[in-house]
Amino acid sequence: MRIRLIKIAALALFVIFLALSCTAEKIDTGRKTEVAFYFDNDKFDAKQYVASIWDESVLPHMTKNAADAAELIRGLRENEADTCEKYGYRAVKENNPFNFSLKGKVKILSVSAESNARAEADLEPYDGAADLVIQVGPIFKGTAIRDFLDFVKFEDFTNQVDFAKLANELNFKVRDDVVKKFDFKNGDHAGVEFEIIGAATYLNGDPKLVVTPVAMERAGSGN
Repeated sequence: MRIRLIKIAALALFVIFLALSCTAEKIDTGRKTEVAFYFDNDKFDAKQYVASIWDESVLPHMTKNAADAAELIRGLRENEADTCEKYGYRAVKENNPFNFSLKGKVKILSVSAESNARAEADLEPYDGAADLVIQVGPIFKGTAIRDFLDFVKFEDFTNQVDFAKLANELNFKVRDDVVKKFDFKNGDHAGVEFEIIGAATYLNGDPKLVVTPVAMERAGSGN
């Protein structure tokens, strides 16, 4: 009997080991790609996951659903409810802000010097007034990118910590692959024009959106 109990315990430990040693895999449902999460040593590798979905899913989704920035801002001023329903997304309907993807051509007016630097930007046609704010880092705040992705669901994650890790890693991706090449910390970007696609969360009824760019290039430069 004792030997039998030892064998059963050993088998149970082996099954647990297999469960903990799996990695993330993608499941194609036919309509969209969903992700089933498994973990190595109970730790979700957010960086690896973001790298796997950025070009394949994040950028196409943000680009396809990007509203014209000027039209979006005008709509928020004139008819907030209809504009949010038309362009916005929120996974949980009650007491949660809408998130947007937007695109446009902007001229940088000024860049702040803080570690979470922001660029005041004038949308084309230019009138010298700041229409929106672009986060240029190196510290990025908010969860706008994650919260606009309708294929990312909280219930797919083991806990809130892993869900937060995903939002942070998406911001790190922006820092390292989108914004860093422009070296905004040198402070000489006033008057420079950019084409941008980015995510923003609509907070406190303020149509001057704070945008986290997912794609950004100098206007007319192609890079």
